Amino acid sequence: MENKEPTPVEQRYQEKKELRQDQENAPAPSKVRQIDGQTLGITWTDGVDSTYQVRMLRESCPCAHCIDEWSGEKRIKPGDIPESIRPLKIKAVGLYALQFDWNDGHSTGIYPHALLRKLDGKPPLEIP
Repeated sequence: MENKEPTPVEQRYQEKKELRQDQENAPAPSKVRQIDGQTLGITWTDGVDSTYQVRMLRESCPCAHCIDEWSGEKRIKPGDIPESIRPLKIKAVGLYALQFDWNDGHSTGIYPHALLRKLDGKPPLEIP
């Protein structure tokens, strides 16, 4: 029997399944703060302090507008998000996620805690 590569839909389904499993064990933010104009900080209930470049967070938006729902392909390309991007408002979504209102008008992305933990320290996309 041949071992075939998963289709993009199967791969996206598996990624979402793994994120749901990670979410069950993920700590929650106990404090969210703006460190400076370009950096957001989250202190987690397990004591970990995470830092995030706000442009990277906006580039990593998991909504269907920013990531193709079927293929999982990112629709945001390097350079699409300006250096001037800033969160205007940060809201808790239930006990599992944060949602950002960005100064570019975007606000549909829901960032599960498990995703935010994976993004800790990730750099923004390199602009060619």
